Amino acid sequence: MKFLSGPRSMLAAIRAARFVGQSSDLLDRGRLNEANAASRQGLALLRRSYIHRHSPPVASALASLTVLAEQSAPSPASGASREDLADSLAYLRTITGEPEPDLCQWIPLLEARLLSRSG
Repeated sequence: MKFLSGPRSMLAAIRAARFVGQSSDLLDRGRLNEANAASRQGLALLRRSYIHRHSPPVASALASLTVLAEQSAPSPASGASREDLADSLAYLRTITGEPEPDLCQWIPLLEARLLSRSG
């Protein structure tokens, strides 16, 4: 039932936001492996087929989780996927306005990580 994908996507964004909070709290406490696991769980949730990854609520959660996954990754391979990096960057580049959201400060890091995973 395609007409239900919008509400299901919104509910997934809400669930993903919980992973953002959990991962952020764990990262603040220095529990990198657990923070990375939480962020990757949230990213996995946002890869489901019915998710509208370019809608603002989902894209915001996606970008936040991608940054958290990269911050907490013990190695480049355990960070966000190439798809998550690309979609997060696409969303962050559309944000305009002053002041620019804090999340946009991560664009250079995400670009570098995406470039490193392109080869």
